[in-house]
Amino acid sequence: MWKIVDNFKIFKPKKIITPQNRYKNIQQSKTLINNENYTKNAYLIYNLGMEKTEKCILTNICLVYDKDRILVIDRKKKDWPGLTFPGGHVEKNEDFNKSVIREVKEETGLTIRKPILCGIEEFKTKDEDRYLMLYYKTDKFSGKIRSSKEGEVFWINKNDLDKYKLSLDLKRIYKVMTSDELSEIIYYEKDGRWLSKTV
Repeated sequence: MWKIVDNFKIFKPKKIITPQNRYKNIQQSKTLINNENYTKNAYLIYNLGMEKTEKCILTNICLVYDKDRILVIDRKKKDWPGLTFPGGHVEKNEDFNKSVIREVKEETGLTIRKPILCGIEEFKTKDEDRYLMLYYKTDKFSGKIRSSKEGEVFWINKNDLDKYKLSLDLKRIYKVMTSDELSEIIYYEKDGRWLSKTV
């Protein structure tokens, strides 16, 4: 909310209840700032209150399963090697649901349907951006699996997951995905050390 004092002109914007109204009020304030009749010899007090934003990187990962079988990728990239589930980055202006369907198609050849959101992972990057990974799962799919540049794609029995070299924290990710009580893995830095908790 903002007002101008000293010249005793006061403006009170309408109650902010939607992102659209917030944007409208911001534009109104900019117009006023550029209006010399209002700003001459005035002191501008500007406070958006609840208007808080931060840069966020959005990604996804999907557990595709068929009874006791789960679909995995033996990922070759050095930044996250080992057995993992398909997934990737959400593109600009892309729906979350459409994004995970696209990523699974690109990496495995399967067309999934009705993926269910089943968990979240978050941490801060070195640039202090928030990194969010959305966990999905589905047993509804069509097509034939094929490998991609991400790595070899194949089915394994869910009970054999420990027999493979897994990517970082995949076992815990799988636990959250299949749990009725857990929903999130949070990574945080404390005293120069990276720690994590599951909630």
